[in-house]
Amino acid sequence: MLKKLPVRFVLTWVFVALTPIYHPVSPCAYGQSPHSAVEILRSVKSLQIPEAGYQVTVKQHLSNVKSQSAFSTAPEYTGRAEFQPSLGLKRINPTNAERSDQPPPATVLVDLGAFLDALLTYPARTVEQDTLFGRATFRIQGQSPDKTQGCIIWVDQEHLHVTQIHSYLLERLFAEATIEYLERQGLYWLPSTIQLHHMTDDSWVTLEYSDYVIEK
Repeated sequence: MLKKLPVRFVLTWVFVALTPIYHPVSPCAYGQSPHSAVEILRSVKSLQIPEAGYQVTVKQHLSNVKSQSAFSTAPEYTGRAEFQPSLGLKRINPTNAERSDQPPPATVLVDLGAFLDALLTYPARTVEQDTLFGRATFRIQGQSPDKTQGCIIWVDQEHLHVTQIHSYLLERLFAEATIEYLERQGLYWLPSTIQLHHMTDDSWVTLEYSDYVIEK
């Protein structure tokens, strides 16, 4: 993950995806003993990761992008993306006009399932109760055995969806994402907006999600 990124890439932090069905845990009041990290993560997956996959329109807007950044080729972009449990979230095709003689725009896709799977595979996890944006949350932290990768996620205790992610490389904060939701898409909490802040160059990416089609 530390190699130089080409102009054509999709940033997804992809890990091996396994998506079994679990019964969600009951939200617990702030101050009580929390559920185990594994129990919470499995419950979140059952409410945020559709088993059969989905498609979605993603609108990308970038700000404070430096000229040397790979993102500088596509400050504005709208296109369809597809999620499959075995492949993660992938770009399909753009809906705005592109010149055929130009490379496709740099695309950012935040795959929530990849973070959940990573935390489930890490050998050691911690879970604490916290408050974020005035709401009670579970704060779950984990790290790979070689300490090259790690992440912290905040899970809303009432709705059991991810509200914020901190991603670490070599024990340094690499990026942070804040996730917003408008309403449930059928049985699932799927993002309406993700604000992504890259610490490497202080660039900001806003991703707006719409027109979900959930496979059955």
